[in-house]
Amino acid sequence: MTEFYEDIVKAYPTVIGRERKDLEKFGNIAAGYIGKHIVGKGEDAHLTTKVYLDFLKIHVILICGKRGSGKCVTGDTLVQLEDGRLLPIEEIVKNKKSCRVISLNQENFKIKSSQTINFFEREVDSIIKMRLWNGIEIKVTKEHPILTPFGWKKAEEIKKGDVIAVASYLPVEGSLDCEDEKVKLLGYLLSEGTIGNTFVRFTNSKKEVVNDFIECVKKFDKNLEVVRVKNNPSKYRVVGTKLIVKEKNIKRLANGRFAKGSKLVSERNSLLSWLESLGLKNKRADEKFIPPFIFSLPNRKVALFLQCLFIGDGSLYKKKNGNRHVFVLEYTSKSRKMVEGIFYLLLRFGIFSYIRKKRINGEIYYTLFVTDRESIKRFVTSIGFPGREELIKEILRDNRKYHSNFDYLPKSVWKYIREKYPKKEIGKALGYKNWKGVSTKYKYNPLKSTIRKIGEYFNDDYLLKISSSDIFWVKVVDKTIINERTKVFDITVNDAHNFVGNGVILHNSYSAGTILEEFSFLSEEYRNKMSFIVVDPVGIYWSMKYPNEQQKSLLKEWQLEPKALTNLKVLVPIGQLESYKKAGVPVDGTIALSLSDLTPEEILLAFKLDRLSEEGVALEKNFTKLQREKEKFDLSDLIEEIRKDEETKKEVRDALVSLLSVANEWKLIVKEGTKIEEIAEPGKITVIDVSRMRSDELRNLLVALIAREIYRLRVLARKEEEKFKITGEKPKFTFPIVWLILEEAHNFIPSDKEVASSEPIKTIAKQGREPGVGLIVITQMPNKIHQEILSQTDIVISFRLTSRDDVQALHAVMQTYMQEELESYLNSLPRWSGAALILDDNLEKVFTIAIRPRVSWHSGGTAALL
Repeated sequence: MTEFYEDIVKAYPTVIGRERKDLEKFGNIAAGYIGKHIVGKGEDAHLTTKVYLDFLKIHVILICGKRGSGKCVTGDTLVQLEDGRLLPIEEIVKNKKSCRVISLNQENFKIKSSQTINFFEREVDSIIKMRLWNGIEIKVTKEHPILTPFGWKKAEEIKKGDVIAVASYLPVEGSLDCEDEKVKLLGYLLSEGTIGNTFVRFTNSKKEVVNDFIECVKKFDKNLEVVRVKNNPSKYRVVGTKLIVKEKNIKRLANGRFAKGSKLVSERNSLLSWLESLGLKNKRADEKFIPPFIFSLPNRKVALFLQCLFIGDGSLYKKKNGNRHVFVLEYTSKSRKMVEGIFYLLLRFGIFSYIRKKRINGEIYYTLFVTDRESIKRFVTSIGFPGREELIKEILRDNRKYHSNFDYLPKSVWKYIREKYPKKEIGKALGYKNWKGVSTKYKYNPLKSTIRKIGEYFNDDYLLKISSSDIFWVKVVDKTIINERTKVFDITVNDAHNFVGNGVILHNSYSAGTILEEFSFLSEEYRNKMSFIVVDPVGIYWSMKYPNEQQKSLLKEWQLEPKALTNLKVLVPIGQLESYKKAGVPVDGTIALSLSDLTPEEILLAFKLDRLSEEGVALEKNFTKLQREKEKFDLSDLIEEIRKDEETKKEVRDALVSLLSVANEWKLIVKEGTKIEEIAEPGKITVIDVSRMRSDELRNLLVALIAREIYRLRVLARKEEEKFKITGEKPKFTFPIVWLILEEAHNFIPSDKEVASSEPIKTIAKQGREPGVGLIVITQMPNKIHQEILSQTDIVISFRLTSRDDVQALHAVMQTYMQEELESYLNSLPRWSGAALILDDNLEKVFTIAIRPRVSWHSGGTAALL
């Protein structure tokens, strides 16, 4: 029998999920091309023949660790927003509010802005910390790709000494209004001030600076004055000229003294109160920070703030470097947070800086340096440095021909040029009379201007792009692995697929779209008998309406071309329609649930009510009453019924009304819901995008109804199909075979609790094959998927997993045909994007394959430009 099967395998490509008898009969008919076999291990691994997926029969497929999974950063990673705000990614993810973030246009390497559409949070066992030459640190998961001169590389593949891309400019502009005197006072006091519990002090010996500080204080509040501290001519104190009593309760004794309990409370001076509201009171030098509102100011006011800051703790000077003089701008503080804030504010003006830590008299200080001549010129013209006018004139007159580190590109660019073009032609591009002399240039980092010349000569898009981009290439000076449980976060944006965070370029990738593409490419004979329904809580499948032009060259290597899916439609919850439209998501329609179609059990689970609790009993009683009395009803009817229920305690009724009223605001549960026939259309892919629905309970309720209805209708349709086979009588009722795809499936079928969608999904997994309902569950955390689902899978597609718990969960699907431990198979996967292990119970075989690249656009890829 084995020899017979091997003959079949030689005659036909591998079809995952297709049994031997069907393989002999159908070959690869009604099968989708999903990738290629990987043969060999490590550096010897290479691709061979095509691998297909069976669509003839129904399967339960588990996809764990989607292609590109695990690509996240730690919660303290700072993300730059278009409105100027600089927020930790954890705050953005927790808020789940769409915003515009700064990103990189990968077509031309120019900085732009993009809309956030999805938010992710999870835990990993280890992360990688990299320290860059510019002093900035990044902490990412091992799988997180970072932009290098050779394209995207996983963090674990980047070595100490490699260079990665960082933003050289942040085109942001805030719109928050704030008086100039407030902005200047903050700059002065953060650099040269002390903000105590009851006082504000300022120290400076320059008369013009002190006078400007006094003028700002007077503008801030005319009832304040600045007085010099005795015995210190450079130290000043801000005091009130009027005592304003806030609370008074005074009783005097006969002798004139205050009686016990007397109280007189005066208001703090207004400047101190304002500074306290910003969180700056009693901060030590190493605790100082730039208040968040500064980042939301227009750049003119940011420049004013930076000018006052540098007047205090900054310096601009000229020093000798070898046989020439160079200019240096620096700012020193005990607070790293302060210095990093300045680093990001300077990038708004195209000023690139770097940070160094140093020890002075046993104490740690952080100094920000700007040594690039063009950046210094931008500083003195856009921000200014009062008191250094003569030196500024000298800086602006300096037109000497020399280059800074930022005028160069990584030496690795030469490798690209040498592999692509003949040496003689490279010499011509550079205007060399003796083209052999070009070899000497390969030893050094090339100037941007040199690469631009070569790019123009060959009309090379890549060379033109990197030589005129908004990015610099910075060396990784240290890399460490931190082996501890860590929460990590990610966001998805709608077009550029990257965001600026801490300044470096990071990336995300994709999962089950390949299967959907292959369904779309089936011949009509097979496609029109099926329907695919995708429940998408991530918001990544709508982009399949567009071709993947971004990876055109990669697709060419696989002999594929970018292609849009024309049979895909996107439905969104009716209450969130406008928010999807504003985000630019191409919506084809809305979806809503009919309350009367739900069961009491589903309602109780959706609202997390115990059936035996007072609230649970009251809800079930009134819901069941409405079902008996009305054919159709909605939440407003249910609320009204509960209000009229005098048998139930008032506090119970009030609690239920409040709970249901909140759900009613989502407008998902209505009287006349979307018909299931509008969702499961023959030959179509229906994406139900619930990424903007914050309520997990309502998501689960939606999935519960869809799963229950498609199973019920397929049971009816299957009976008609069988009758047709026996009697030849035309079916009275038809309904397509349905494949239900659940993205982030651990939310809909969790291992640790029952939710509204649990039972209907388990029914499909256990009994769906016979009537014709397939199931594809996608998760990055298989250990969070219900055990009954794992035990029913006949095909597992697993990418490299990083969590021990997740690997352990997959032991539930291990079969006797596996000759090695699961960990051994997973660890043998090459470290390629898309390398996957496939366990196929139908063929009783284990395959190592590379999933092919997507021909349609994938919006789930998110990069981060640090």
